[in-house]
Amino acid sequence: MCVFSKSSISLLCAGLIALTSAPAFSQDTLKIEADDSLEWNQTEGFYQANGNAVATQGTQTLRGDKLTAFYVPTESNRELNRILAEGRVNFKDGTLAGAGTTADYDIASNHYILTGPAAYITGPDGRANADKQIDFERNNSLMILQENAHIKMTDGRELFGDHITVFLDKNENLSRVLAKGGVKVIQNTSSSARGDEADYDHKGNVTVLTGNVTLIDGENKLSGDVAEIDFSTGISKIISSTSSGRVSGQFSRLKTDAQK
Repeated sequence: MCVFSKSSISLLCAGLIALTSAPAFSQDTLKIEADDSLEWNQTEGFYQANGNAVATQGTQTLRGDKLTAFYVPTESNRELNRILAEGRVNFKDGTLAGAGTTADYDIASNHYILTGPAAYITGPDGRANADKQIDFERNNSLMILQENAHIKMTDGRELFGDHITVFLDKNENLSRVLAKGGVKVIQNTSSSARGDEADYDHKGNVTVLTGNVTLIDGENKLSGDVAEIDFSTGISKIISSTSSGRVSGQFSRLKTDAQK
């Protein structure tokens, strides 16, 4: 293993790492910098940057207290295939940015794995949080949020669930959201909905909830098997999924003048 002091870091990054970076990360030169030291383990096949480390390539940046960049030591080209960031981790990639306890980035598949607690990714339409893990498959325009998942959109609307899958369009805008387990949708301070699952179509501005559904508007409640909420029209419809099932409503009592 070779250990380089702070004064040697820039030379190593410009020389060894830049020449061996994989083009999947981007078409630009990869540069890794750190405040303390950079180690090169030729036996196990990795470079390790310590102390406020940052990897930069084009519009992509990945930061952490420690960065470890891996390659296959038996291959002569030393092409980097993975970067692991640990401690006070954050990244920026195009219009998206995020943070977590660790970030494991697979260069070839353009796949980030952020670990919690409180891992998050922000984008043009809002912010996504998860306590356990966020998988961001950039090539597939897909995010998977695990445990206490939460999405807050720029318009103030919120979606909660144990497991949330987010689909992005080609411009990295929100396209569709699937939520499972303890689902809750909040439209404003007095209006919300709960269910086992939810399917949110961002373009159509419609959410369909299924399983033990309850719509809440102030003190009023509607219950059933399936609910369709049209945020554009403000119309919510709740239906039964079976011929023998029923829907129900519970409304706050209106006071008459005689009762006042």
